[in-house]
Amino acid sequence: MLTARELMTTPVLSVDVDADCAEIVDLMLDHDVASVPVVDADGRLVGVVSYSDVLRALPLEAMPRKRGRAG
Repeated sequence: MLTARELMTTPVLSVDVDADCAEIVDLMLDHDVASVPVVDADGRLVGVVSYSDVLRALPLEAMPRKRGRAG
């Protein structure tokens, strides 16, 4: 059976609670991850933002477009 250790992405990428959605999407695309932990000013985990969360929150025309990527 696989364990979390075998599946997890390291180092851990996280965003601040005040991170802009475009910044979050860029981070996800740059590192090929579908979600990132959200941390407060003390570095404590306060939530998780997924790519699908961003898709639901932003209109399609507002989604950042990275060069060299389809879409």
